[in-house]
Amino acid sequence: MSKDGKADLLATWRRMLQEPELYLDPEELYDILIGMANTLERERVISTEEWLQLVRDASTLLVDS
Repeated sequence: MSKDGKADLLATWRRMLQEPELYLDPEELYDILIGMANTLERERVISTEEWLQLVRDASTLLVDS
């Protein structure tokens, strides 16, 4: 995947995290974001370290809700 494609996918992921009110309840959005992060890592779009940071970031949805 190109750098632009990776950047676009991560931008979408971050936008979903930053604007949770546009989506579902926090638990459902968390599940979606974790699934997306898992797919990105499995397809080698992101590294394990990047995946871990996404998981940590997504966890804030549950803490803040």
